[in-house]
Amino acid sequence: MSLHIEKNNREVFWDYHLVDESKTTAVLTMNKPIKRELVCTLDKPWEGDSSIYFNIVETDEGYRMYYLGIMAVHNGVEKPFNACFMESKDGITWHRPELNVCEFEGNTKNNIILKQSKEHQLDNFFVFKDENPACLPEERFKALSHFEREGKPFPDNRELWCYTSPDGIHFKKAWMMTDGSVPNGGIFDSLNVAYWDKRKKKYVAYVRGLHKGPGAGTAGGLRDIRYMESDDFKNWSNPVILRYGEKDDYELYTNNVIPYYRAPHIAVGFPTRYTEKHRWLKNFDQMCEGNIKKRKEHFETLPRLAWALTDGLFMSSRNGLDWHRFDEAMFTPETEHTFNWIYGDCYPAYGMIETPREYPHITNEISMFMKEGHRGTDPARLYRYTIRLDGFASFRAVYEEKNIVTKPFTFTGEKMELNFRTSAKGYIIVDVLDDCGRPLDGFSSYEIFGDALDRPVLFQDGAELKNLEGKTIMLRFTMSDADVYSFVIK
Repeated sequence: MSLHIEKNNREVFWDYHLVDESKTTAVLTMNKPIKRELVCTLDKPWEGDSSIYFNIVETDEGYRMYYLGIMAVHNGVEKPFNACFMESKDGITWHRPELNVCEFEGNTKNNIILKQSKEHQLDNFFVFKDENPACLPEERFKALSHFEREGKPFPDNRELWCYTSPDGIHFKKAWMMTDGSVPNGGIFDSLNVAYWDKRKKKYVAYVRGLHKGPGAGTAGGLRDIRYMESDDFKNWSNPVILRYGEKDDYELYTNNVIPYYRAPHIAVGFPTRYTEKHRWLKNFDQMCEGNIKKRKEHFETLPRLAWALTDGLFMSSRNGLDWHRFDEAMFTPETEHTFNWIYGDCYPAYGMIETPREYPHITNEISMFMKEGHRGTDPARLYRYTIRLDGFASFRAVYEEKNIVTKPFTFTGEKMELNFRTSAKGYIIVDVLDDCGRPLDGFSSYEIFGDALDRPVLFQDGAELKNLEGKTIMLRFTMSDADVYSFVIK
């Protein structure tokens, strides 16, 4: 049975969905973003020292980045959370607007849109712009927030609420979406996300859950990610735990699942992985002096914060339930210093923005954002990261020649473009094979080398792909010192 590849759909090399693993010798490799400039220091009084759960929303004017300003517990006192946003025209330079919506210490000149209260607990607050054509104008912006109901046992007391807004600034608490009493119900105490899935014509949501398993930490189980869907954003299916094949079962905090904008039939996720060491280890005493001091402060208030560590992963899916997850970290706390290698590292902001690269490059790249510093006495800092378009993973060949062989698929289209890179010595050659793996006469490409996002694949003797319309074929990429990221058939 052949695969279906839609014309003009970008197909990425992030998993084995397209690839015949038994015939492929190139190595599936996860690629790491590059840390760039400091975007801002979150040093406003209402931002506290633990600003967290950043999420990006594109608007008609540019971009907003919503987040929570949190003052962690010091001397037994925790100040209320504040939901805020900053904005940008280009996705690179950001500023905090003076919204005059909420009062803070007698002044409304701030960027707060909602303050924590008994009604608005704001342990997390996720905002998205509803792309459903049937969405009411007064509900165009929606938000999700966790709520703990008094007088109910755990987990029945955990609720997930929807907030609505016409402008993404003035929100009202609207209705409860689901709670922990339903079968496989969530516990919702990290950034839960949702969006309108244009292909499914449904809303989908990814929420925090907790299940029993080996190596459970202080939460009494393993934190997990669950999927649910809805036609109207009010009535939701019971959450289902995501599936990762035969991968290890370990704790995942946030999920950051979003459709990949260059290939919307594929969802990507950037979950934060939680690793609990369970006790104070000798290695902690060998960190830098400032790090040891902060860790000991955590130990006095909540011990697990002193011995828990977090990093960030990359995963992708074509149906929302079954995921290819890399176990190697995409985001790590990097070289040790006072403000890292602690609980709260590597929480990437939700979303991504395509931005120009610096001169002399003419191609764009993806910008992502991540904060550094959590639950300390110093303000957190937000940094920009960049990665190549489609570059989260690739099939890689070292100097020794390797290959990628696809599974059979029915060809529809006229031409093919390739996102790739080689060294000066490296190369890629694309061969079209029949459904039995035999080369088709004339369909061996010229040698491809360089570094491009959309290089047309040209075949020797002028062979044209349009002559293969409706036939079942396979592709073979023969390569040396090269990466292949994606291709599109047009």
